[in-house]
Amino acid sequence: MFLPTRAAVAVVAVAIVGGCAARSPRAYVRVADGLTSAHLNEAIYMAVPRLEADQVRRGCQGVRRIARLGTPSTRMEMRVGQPFALAGLSVIAVDDADVTVAGVPLAIEALDQSPPVLELRRGDPDLSRGVLRPLNAGQFLLRIYTLCAIPGAETIIDVKVIPIPPPVVQPLFPGQLAGAP
Repeated sequence: MFLPTRAAVAVVAVAIVGGCAARSPRAYVRVADGLTSAHLNEAIYMAVPRLEADQVRRGCQGVRRIARLGTPSTRMEMRVGQPFALAGLSVIAVDDADVTVAGVPLAIEALDQSPPVLELRRGDPDLSRGVLRPLNAGQFLLRIYTLCAIPGAETIIDVKVIPIPPPVVQPLFPGQLAGAP
């Protein structure tokens, strides 16, 4: 029978802890609440930062099981530094009978990661208005899910943040190469 030595146990423990520490911390941060749209061509109703408990209760009354949440696309693109208003999202709730249910309470979360792609700190004036402002190029996820206690649904939107392209230098004279003296 093989019994590990203290040194072998220490090496394994360091490898496990070191492996966990090497991964970037990732956690969803709740950024806003809202109510689903009646149609995919209209925006959700936003409540920043949260819906009132009474709004959630009224929105969930009489709602049967939500089979899925629908969005125009599960992919989005943003540019570094350019704000995105969450009120521009379009999300519908669809029940088991394939009928759209308007006004279902939602939570909206963004995946926090390191290095940060978004500004997700508390007290951020943009975030408190329901606006995301990308800090760096990269990707993040938006998770949107129902707040009703009935079996609910969620959807994930994959967001790619691209850098702002450098400005194009225009030539001073026709036929002159840009940047040439």
